[in-house]
Amino acid sequence: MGRIIIILVALIIGLAILTLICFATLFFAPNLPLNPLSPERATRNAQTRVAQLQAQIPTSTPVPAETYPPTWTPTPTETPGPTRTPTETRTTTPTYTGTPTRTPTNTPTATLLPSTNTPTTTPTPTPLPFFVASHSGINNCADLGLWGMVNDVDGLPLGGVTVQYGEVGVPGSAFLVTTDSNGRFDARLIPGTNRAQTIIPHTWYAYVIDGGVPQSEAFTFETDPIYADNPPECDGLDPDSGSNTNDNNDSNDNNDNNDNNDNNDNNNNNDNNGNTNDNSSNSNDNDEFQERGCLPDPCRSSATVNVKVIDWQERPTDGNLASALPEMEFSPDDFSCEDFDTQALAQAFYEENAGPVLDIYGLDPDRDGLACEELP
Repeated sequence: MGRIIIILVALIIGLAILTLICFATLFFAPNLPLNPLSPERATRNAQTRVAQLQAQIPTSTPVPAETYPPTWTPTPTETPGPTRTPTETRTTTPTYTGTPTRTPTNTPTATLLPSTNTPTTTPTPTPLPFFVASHSGINNCADLGLWGMVNDVDGLPLGGVTVQYGEVGVPGSAFLVTTDSNGRFDARLIPGTNRAQTIIPHTWYAYVIDGGVPQSEAFTFETDPIYADNPPECDGLDPDSGSNTNDNNDSNDNNDNNDNNDNNDNNNNNDNNGNTNDNSSNSNDNDEFQERGCLPDPCRSSATVNVKVIDWQERPTDGNLASALPEMEFSPDDFSCEDFDTQALAQAFYEENAGPVLDIYGLDPDRDGLACEELP
């Protein structure tokens, strides 16, 4: 079986080689006699075929020239097409155009409207029941607060009146305080221990309210800082702080106790020396306080407002203002304790101008009924 396969493969390979040799021979020598499709044979066959086709074409017999005389064939001439005669255009004679007349502008005619009824008079709004009769401010270097008083038409105190107050621009800042039997109220706005808030100014509002309805116009005011915005190293260096005063008071108390002993002179001398040392220490602290650029607390100025004092008065319903102070007619800046030489003169002026019911000019900031207590 294997031999047969080998023989078949050898035959196939031999035939393939023989075929390639034949094609190569015909490619290089196409006119061999053994080539049935040689070019020469094909050319001969083609010539023979062409000769046969020519023999089959019939030939026409020529007609003698004298049989038919020559005829003149006219040369065709191009017939010109019809030309379009131009239409005569007539130039129109210009006519004189006169100056145009101006068309009048249409003037609208006003349509007369029917007469209207007499306009209704706008009622004047009723003023609120209370108005600010006076206001003033004091400094206390302790807390930011609001003090005040509410009086009736006759200037007598009204108890049980509610005052609403809060900080302007702070959402939810709305608090209530009620006057006591003397018509007075007081509220602490910000405690002095809140140093972060007492080194900046604040703007507040306050008005009388009843049942959630305002009974006066909102009165706005500003409180000044209690402390200066100093760096931490300034703390404890202020020579005017209250701690030094307390130390001196303590030493004075020791002097009083030592007066009962036999050796009074020696003890008093020691205490006096101690006070002298404290004063020199204060001087050193003052120099250092200034060298570091520290600022004193603003509440020590007489113009500083740490506590605002507002007095409201009820407005008369009959329009008669004879028994009431005109609204904001007086200003706390018109008079001050500096305008009087003695406390008695200030007290007389205070009582002549609604005191102690109203403190129009801020002469009684602690509201104890005594005006300008610091005067002699």
